[in-house]
Amino acid sequence: MSLQKCKMCKSQFNWRTILISLCLAYKPIKCSNCSTLHAINFNSRLLVGLLLPVPMITFAWVISPKFSLSTSVTVSVMLIIGTIITLFLPYLVTYRNIMKRTK
Repeated sequence: MSLQKCKMCKSQFNWRTILISLCLAYKPIKCSNCSTLHAINFNSRLLVGLLLPVPMITFAWVISPKFSLSTSVTVSVMLIIGTIITLFLPYLVTYRNIMKRTK
């Protein structure tokens, strides 16, 4: 499990850069070394779209009622689950080249 590298120069992307890209509606990433633009793959968008809400909804609809948890506890745990998943997403997503930029 490692961060993706630029397809052109093999320079590794920054974890923070990938996370910001995900939070800003999959904004393309520009390689800091060669300025090549990379866009997130469709499969990675699908992964993010499922991996984030499914565990939180499962907790809220299945686990929380089983243990009679209060609404505040349920929401708090859902936020914790979402935060933990979000922190690992940069390691799971992949990007593809979309264009080479001049410096």
